[in-house]
Amino acid sequence: MHVCGSLEPTLDTVVATGPRHVVVTCLGPGSAGVSPQALFRSSDGGKTWQAVGVDAGVGTPPAKNPIPGAKADAIGVASDQRLWMATTDVFYGSLDGGKSWFQLPGISFEGGGSSASFSFVSARNGWMLVPIIGLWRTTDGKSWHAISAPLP
Repeated sequence: MHVCGSLEPTLDTVVATGPRHVVVTCLGPGSAGVSPQALFRSSDGGKTWQAVGVDAGVGTPPAKNPIPGAKADAIGVASDQRLWMATTDVFYGSLDGGKSWFQLPGISFEGGGSSASFSFVSARNGWMLVPIIGLWRTTDGKSWHAISAPLP
């Protein structure tokens, strides 16, 4: 099986959550070809893949477990179940491996969320940097708080 199914070969982001657990996002044509359209995971080091979320795109029937946002550009994976996704302006989280998503209120990237990067030391302890805009931290794996003011 190709990693991205019919979206192959447009892999976008790969994140390991353990020695054999890998999560990837795949670009697709549904949103002008610039955003992850699908989320896949492997629990055997990449030998087999399972689709977790599929964004059917504008004008197509709803798909099961859609990735939120039309331009979800950055993904952070704190554990097999805790995923974070930044769109251009909105921040989403999933506590069930990407099966469902919720929006985190109060975090605005002001158009820069597509450059977000993540670093985790555990499922509950990590940082998110959005260049020029700011730095956020989680210590409970559910909520985030700013630890630096926006840079000039």
